[in-house]
Formats: sequence, structure tokens, C-alpha cells
Amino acid sequence: MGKFLRNEDENLLKNIHRKTKEKKLADRIKCILALDSGFTYKEIKEMLLLDEATINNYRKIYQEGGIDKLLNVNYNGYSGKLTQKQEEQLRDYLKKNLMKSAKDVCEFVEQMFKVKYTSVGMVHLLHRLGFVYKKTRLVPSKADRRRQEEFIKKYEEIKANKEKEDKIYFIDAIHPQYNSMPGWGWIEKGKEMQTLSNTGRQRININGALDIETKKIIEREDETINSPS
Repeated sequence: MGKFLRNEDENLLKNIHRKTKEKKLADRIKCILALDSGFTYKEIKEMLLLDEATINNYRKIYQEGGIDKLLNVNYNGYSGKLTQKQEEQLRDYLKKNLMKSAKDVCEFVEQMFKVKYTSVGMVHLLHRLGFVYKKTRLVPSKADRRRQEEFIKKYEEIKANKEKEDKIYFIDAIHPQYNSMPGWGWIEKGKEMQTLSNTGRQRININGALDIETKKIIEREDETINSPS
């Protein structure tokens, strides 16, 4: 058949293949991936121990219905389908709430809609609904956009009016400590889910200054971070 799978479909099939325990489903996926890679019926027959009629049947199934029909075998992951309205409700919920695993989403769907999915089936559904598995983005819990914009304006004024020999230093402190860490979860493709960092004060205090032109760094450890330090 030659190359026919889109990159996202190829990655989805490989992901489902890694997680499925269904031999029939795995054979279907490997067959389509092999055809996409340019293997002949004879080569696939020898690799997967399938007859050519079965290979041809899998090819037809994919051509007629794409990935949805290819994966529609008799196992729990696809025995119950959500309605379009239920899918929209699930999508809206996941936009606002971080679910850490496909298993968690399965439990939510079963509780909410009385429909059972396996983790593999749910991975397929989540990809189709436009979600990907990635890390949340850690952001300061006290970030103030207005003050940041004011700082940028003031910084540009300083650069424009300084003497040639004047140096600009960016000075800040770091405080190594126990803190929140970004985690993984199902997030809408192209969107971000934020995790707030804590603001604890029990930590090591390291002061640092960066010369913006030479990129030279001056650093030292202080007992406290204040104006004199």
C-alpha cells in the first residue's frame, strides 16, 4: 500500500499496541503498520504467521473504517461507546480537571455514564477527543501580569538612556527547597494545565547577579535575602 498513515495515527496505533493484551488487536495493528512501512503480503505473512486472506481482510477493514473500525474488536475497551453528547461532556470535564491516568478516566466514565472502557480503549478515545499525555506547567502562584508588563517597560527605558560604560545586572535569589513538581496527565492538545508552586521560606538562600551583556554571573550564599545582602 505504501505510506498512508498520518504521524498521529501511527503513534496512536503504536501506543495502543504497547498496552493491549489482546492478540487479535495486536495482529491488526502490526499488520497495518507493516503495510504502511512497505512490507509485502508475503513478508508480513512470514513475520506475523498470518495467512494472506487475513492480512487482506485487515487492510479492507482499515480502508473502509479507518482506525475506529480496525480497533472495534470484541473486548471491553470498545464494547460500549459514548454518545456524542457524553463525549462533549467528558471533553468539557477534562478541560477543567486534570486526570492523571487513562485508568482514572475509565473510572470517571463508568461512574458518570455507566459505560466501561479498558485503559487501552480509553487512550484511543482520549486521542480522538483531542487530548495528549504530557506534563503540567509549573507557574509562580503569585505572578502578576500587570507588574511584569510595567517592569518590561521600565527596563526598556533604562536600556535606552544608560551610558555606554554602564552595566545592567539582573539580580535574583534562589531558595532550594521542597516544592511542587509538574506531573503528567491527560490535557487537551495545544492547551496547558498549571500546577501552583508553594511559597515556603525554610530553604537555602543563594544570591546571584547576571551581567546582561557579558553573561558573567556573580553568586554567593547568604543567611537571609534582604536589601543589604
